[in-house]
Amino acid sequence: MKPVKATSKKHKERELVIIRLFDAPREIVWKAWTEPERLKRWWGPKYFTSSIYNINLRVGGEYFSNMRSPEGKEIWGKGVFLEIDAPLRLVMTDSFADKHGNIVPSTYYGMEDFPLEMQIAVSFEEQEGKTKLTLKHSDISGISAVDLKNMKIGWNQSFDKLAESFMIKLNTYLNFAGNTEEAFNFYKSIFGGEFTSVIRFKDMPMEGVNIPKKEENKILHIGLPIGKYNVLMATDTLESMGQKLVQGNNVYISVHPGSKEEADKIFNSLSAGGTIEMPIADQPWGDYYGSFRDKFGIQWMVDYGYPKK
Repeated sequence: MKPVKATSKKHKERELVIIRLFDAPREIVWKAWTEPERLKRWWGPKYFTSSIYNINLRVGGEYFSNMRSPEGKEIWGKGVFLEIDAPLRLVMTDSFADKHGNIVPSTYYGMEDFPLEMQIAVSFEEQEGKTKLTLKHSDISGISAVDLKNMKIGWNQSFDKLAESFMIKLNTYLNFAGNTEEAFNFYKSIFGGEFTSVIRFKDMPMEGVNIPKKEENKILHIGLPIGKYNVLMATDTLESMGQKLVQGNNVYISVHPGSKEEADKIFNSLSAGGTIEMPIADQPWGDYYGSFRDKFGIQWMVDYGYPKK
């Protein structure tokens, strides 16, 4: 993990060691380190994103990745796998790179005194269904004490994002009889915040479905974050589409798994014996989504959002 620019006296330690306990089985944490789709969800400090993470998972194989700051600055890195002992241990080199995959000195990104090649070793230890992860970032004796501190902050912020990726999120999804926008402006006036998205029916034409002109501006989807992890979401029901709002059918529990594999498992298990409304599949808006009523009459949505490119 690359830190922000800083300079100070040189640090004599040759490695940074971070130990974290994750509430997830070791096999899942291993996959989070070795599968590009999962890696892109947590790679980089807080507010950084990653759109590219290529892995050739074999001894001698390379990885190549980027992370983008909130201001849009990209930092690229690459390395070679030196040791792979699934799901126990990973060892790899770590270097700065340009966007073409060429190794570059840290000064390319305005940082001083980083070795051209460092090393990352990660061990995974089972602890009663959880995973103790030990990271050792070594060959860093030339960097400053301030850079070492920032490196530690960067890794821990990334691991915070990794821990969050293991959390299954449950959100409430509401149906309204054409007055979703009015209701959500009311909720926003109470809870504050900003809508994460406002999609109207006219914004997303559906094949074979004709929306009357008077209903084109109705809400297809809207989301309002409440607190750190919760999002209140809703849609308008349209009688022109054969939908009829009845008190009792206007609330869904929306599940947001951390992977497509987990989405399938949850969907298939919860819907067993129930009634599937929409089979889980890739949807026009870009998510992997399905909905159903379980055998107890409770309405569910399972929605896996692919990492943003």
